[in-house]
Amino acid sequence: SIINNAKPKDGKTEVLSKKYLTTIRMVLNMFIKYGYENGYCEPFYGTLYVPQGHPTKGKEILQPSEIKRLFEPSEYHYHLGLCFLVVTGLRPGEMLGLQWSDIEAESFTIKRSVNNSRQITECKNKNAQRVIPLSPIVRGILDRQRDRTKHLKSEWIFCSPTGERGSQQTLQHHMAFLCKERNLTNVSPYSLRHTFISIIKFSAIPE
Repeated sequence: SIINNAKPKDGKTEVLSKKYLTTIRMVLNMFIKYGYENGYCEPFYGTLYVPQGHPTKGKEILQPSEIKRLFEPSEYHYHLGLCFLVVTGLRPGEMLGLQWSDIEAESFTIKRSVNNSRQITECKNKNAQRVIPLSPIVRGILDRQRDRTKHLKSEWIFCSPTGERGSQQTLQHHMAFLCKERNLTNVSPYSLRHTFISIIKFSAIPE
């Protein structure tokens, strides 16, 4: 009943997306599991379904011409970090968690992440802890970032303007500013992972 009757609160759309309803179902399943594991109710043997006909939201990506505009020089502090996300497919927290000591001769290693509260966390899962080869374009971005931040003497590659651990909020703001300034599709730093996949498929990486 909760899933079937759930409706948007803002009034902009008539129905919720399939992803939104799937999230509601996940929360209900967790609540039910907690209940019977702690003796508050009998086990639930049925299955909760998401009704058919709800829209599936597509993934927003930057087109090749937009990627080129994004890569044009900028004074925004996290500009090179955003370019780095496009060519590596990292999560924003993983990018902010990179330290210069993680860089080897031919690769770099994902060892940590920085969350929205600027706290150091473990990677999302064991698969997230990985070694990534250094391509020429990735090397170029790192070289420019090193030159840009060398005066800060920070251990963090994509540090804050004062050399401290980076901020996801500021990263998001800089992405929004660049999207507006350069007439780009309104994407988030995290969704640049989807742009990375499109690069792999269509070889749309800028020279």
